[in-house]
Amino acid sequence: MSPNTSPLNRLIFFISAGIYFLASLALIIASLLMIFRSLYDLYVIIAVERVVTKDIIDSISFTIVAIAVFDVGRYILEEEVQRHKELTSFAEVRKTLTRFMVAIAVALSLEGLVGVFDAAVKDATKLIYPVAVVLCAVVVMLGLALYQRISVDVERSADSDDD
Repeated sequence: MSPNTSPLNRLIFFISAGIYFLASLALIIASLLMIFRSLYDLYVIIAVERVVTKDIIDSISFTIVAIAVFDVGRYILEEEVQRHKELTSFAEVRKTLTRFMVAIAVALSLEGLVGVFDAAVKDATKLIYPVAVVLCAVVVMLGLALYQRISVDVERSADSDDD
């Protein structure tokens, strides 16, 4: 934020940063609770029941969701709270969006993979949902590749216009 910013704009900036901070904190805490619950479930499955069951796959799936939630909370914290300047270049915007979309694609891929294993173990007729999740991850990655291609062309065009 520039020093010439009006008091109202500074107030809005600090309020929005506070809201983003609380939202990211809530997401990070929720993800940590999910991970602890997943660890507890694994302990019960392995140590108490003394059997390795299909419930382990559910615990892994829950952990993957927790990691995705944590990553979103971390992204909000880094990009909306800690970043003290606006995204000023095409390259900065592209890098920021790419990091976020890759995190989503990884979470979708892992969730789909766990779902495929789960369906293969429990009921092969339920493969449609996990396969659809994997296909969504593929579409996200293809969309990201297209975005990267277009945005790099725009960056080059903007750089050549500046010269």
